[in-house]
Amino acid sequence: SFFRRSAEASLPHTSLHTISPEYFPSMLSFVPLTSHFWGMGTQYSQPPPNSSSQLLTTATCPLPPTPAVVPADASPICGFPRLFQPHDPLPSLTSEPKVISAGHDFSIAVSKEGLCTWGKSRCGQLGHGDDNCPSQPKVVNALRGKEILTVSAGYLHVLALTREGLHTWGCGDRGRLGHGDVKPQALPKVVSALQGKQILSISAGGWHSMTLTNEGLFTWGDGGELCLGHGNTKDRLEPEVVATFLGKQIRQISCGYYHSMALTTEGLFTWGGGWNGRLGHGDDTNQPVPKLVEGLQGKTIIWIGAGRDYCLALTTEGLYTWGNGSSGCLGHGDNEDQLLPKKVDALEGKEIIMVCGGRDHSMALTKEGVYSWGDGANGRLGHGDTTHQYSPKRIDALQCDRVLAICAGVHHSMALTTDGLYSWGSGAEGSLGHGDTADQIFPKKIISFPLPSLSAFPPIVPTSEDLSMALRYFQSLLAIQRMEKDKAEVETLGLQRENQTLQRDLKAVLQQMEELQEKVQNSEAEIQRLREENKQLQDSLQKKEEEPAQAAHALEQEKVQLHEKYRKSEEEIQSLRSRQKELLETEQKAQAEVVRLTQDLCEARDLASFLIKAKSFARSFVSSAFKRIYEKTECPLHGHRLLGSLEKVLKGYCAHLGLKAKDGSQEPWFSLFRELQDQAFNNPDVLKEDPAKVAQMLWTSTATLSVDPQQHCKELCFIINAVLREDDPELLGPLCVLVRGINQLCVVP
Repeated sequence: SFFRRSAEASLPHTSLHTISPEYFPSMLSFVPLTSHFWGMGTQYSQPPPNSSSQLLTTATCPLPPTPAVVPADASPICGFPRLFQPHDPLPSLTSEPKVISAGHDFSIAVSKEGLCTWGKSRCGQLGHGDDNCPSQPKVVNALRGKEILTVSAGYLHVLALTREGLHTWGCGDRGRLGHGDVKPQALPKVVSALQGKQILSISAGGWHSMTLTNEGLFTWGDGGELCLGHGNTKDRLEPEVVATFLGKQIRQISCGYYHSMALTTEGLFTWGGGWNGRLGHGDDTNQPVPKLVEGLQGKTIIWIGAGRDYCLALTTEGLYTWGNGSSGCLGHGDNEDQLLPKKVDALEGKEIIMVCGGRDHSMALTKEGVYSWGDGANGRLGHGDTTHQYSPKRIDALQCDRVLAICAGVHHSMALTTDGLYSWGSGAEGSLGHGDTADQIFPKKIISFPLPSLSAFPPIVPTSEDLSMALRYFQSLLAIQRMEKDKAEVETLGLQRENQTLQRDLKAVLQQMEELQEKVQNSEAEIQRLREENKQLQDSLQKKEEEPAQAAHALEQEKVQLHEKYRKSEEEIQSLRSRQKELLETEQKAQAEVVRLTQDLCEARDLASFLIKAKSFARSFVSSAFKRIYEKTECPLHGHRLLGSLEKVLKGYCAHLGLKAKDGSQEPWFSLFRELQDQAFNNPDVLKEDPAKVAQMLWTSTATLSVDPQQHCKELCFIINAVLREDDPELLGPLCVLVRGINQLCVVP
């Protein structure tokens, strides 16, 4: 009916840039509702112009206004904008208000009374201001009376667009709500950073969010897996524009768990975590900025959706999926991962209207009905069992109703029909809205849900008249396109001929410029030659004028040099005279020094003679003193007793000094002791003939280990005193006296 009204009312005003037939492969593809897991899919609608939240078809090139005719009784309803009002932009293929969405064990839906939520409420994601978990639809009072344009449920947070702006609430971890902090919100709150911008589409992911505005694509929340597209892992607490898409025309957006998608006029872009090949680039590496999916180039994409860790793309050739294939959620008959987009053969030939992805299961709305596949736990596929389905299978329980929209959550699914809202799968926390927590393996109608007016929804199955009118409309568009193309070709041909003429003229001008350039170069060479000749003449004239002055200057320089030589000669004579005087003084001092040294030599000879006599006297004194002390104390200085005492003395002396032998052993005293034993104690007569020789040997042996004789004497006497005080006190006195006496002999030169 829309195409019929548009063709009748505005066909004469349609031009080539109004709309392109390549975006209308089928009448059945033009459906105003969709829903995806965590906001997967696009959310467009057409509110009246000059609205603060006006939605457009693309981010950079909104379509020109096209008049349309609507029935007089088609008044706006709560939750649904006026889809086709006069002067509204002509909607694109994906224009749709999203009215149902499912998250992690909770659901949201736009009803006749306003936005309703139910199920799990861990962080206030239901928007009721508390953590209660209603098991039946409950209106969000904070948004009562406001026109809900589109909604999107994330993992534990919600986005809702009204004419007042974008509202978010729920879990605020990593800044996913866009309020500049990480606090949870139990009530809807407007994102102030987006106020004043025309919001075109919204999408909520696992821990991040995304919105398309007239100023570009904005993302915020968790950046840990690069899913924000800013080239780094920094979290954004407020919306920030993605620089990659500046200047590009974006048609659809969709958020997954840790990855994102955006459909532009250039193709499909993906970015974020690349595990299991979910980005479709042929590998599993992460992508920090949006990157074009090369595997879908050349194909006309009309719908996109992101599951938890996989992607779906609906093209004019069929449905393509890629990423994590666990539980068969890709629909290829197995559970293998796909690194590149792969066509779902089981849906070949079927007219697909919309698709959506959940955690591990997927759904597709076709002309024949709703198909589901993937993880069948809790009955989320709606086939009456809990088994996995590796290929798409039709849900027979929904064949009798006209299905308007579908959505897949984490553990459950929903479908909006003309008969009401149906849900099935896990009933945990009351997420199915049936007033209990029981699982449902078949679709079951939510009795308490107030179904909104459906006058704004066009029929899914068009009549033959609709198809005929649409065909004529498209044929007219194609004719206009051909006319514009022919006109452009004629203009291009004329421009090409004009360009050829200009090129010929330019070539002639360039040749003339080359000739003029050559003449200029020749003229410059002649001018340079004349300048050189003139310079040579000037140099010759200047030399002739400077010859007399140069001769006079040379004579003056020679005179100055002679005066300088005379001055230096006078200075040298004066220096020689001073040197002669110094030599005479030195000679006199040397003669006086010779006299003094002669006197010192005589005095040294007298002193040496005196010291020799003193040394002889000291030797006699030591010997007699030792004998007197020895006889007085009656000390039995026999070999074995003195040998044991001296062994202790030597050992203690070396340990006191911390000395080592030259050969590196730890007991240098042993070599000294062995030397004393060999020289003295093997010959007992030595002790009787000259008892002082033992002390002399002890002194000589230990003196090699010390530098200062006085210090050596003190240390040796200290050791003798320490060792013999208890063991052999009779030897203490004689040895110390002998050591001191020998010290006096040794220090004499």
